[in-house]
Amino acid sequence: AARAARYRLLAREAERWRAEAILVAHTADDQAETVLMRMAHRSGARGLSGMAEETLIADGARAPQRLLRPLLTQRRAALRAYLGEIRAAFIDDPGNDDSRFERVRVRRRLAASPAGEEAMRALLGLAGDARRLTVLLDRLDAARLDALGARFN
Repeated sequence: AARAARYRLLAREAERWRAEAILVAHTADDQAETVLMRMAHRSGARGLSGMAEETLIADGARAPQRLLRPLLTQRRAALRAYLGEIRAAFIDDPGNDDSRFERVRVRRRLAASPAGEEAMRALLGLAGDARRLTVLLDRLDAARLDALGARFN
């Protein structure tokens, strides 16, 4: 619910500013955490593909806004180190330290694991494989609909 509300606010602000897109700072670490959480919830290929580099979000019936995640290949620690080097200010969501949230618990579990780096690479590899499978599934669905003569306006 909090994520949906946050995205609604972002979409509303993007529209107000007439922005072409919204850029968020999700990193490879966030992607791996997402995949691990979705594994725990037994998601299929689409869920295991993790977060998309580009998606659309909307605030109700308003026109959707492009949401871009340009940092999905970058590690969180590297991003923070770079921001420190260039002395750039950034905002860290206080929820990132609140263990009531599943993501925080998963993040801490990954960080504490002796196989944390190996698990991170494996999770990111799984996301890539699932993303490629999802593309194939989408093509099959489109071909099936096309064979049925389905048309969308």
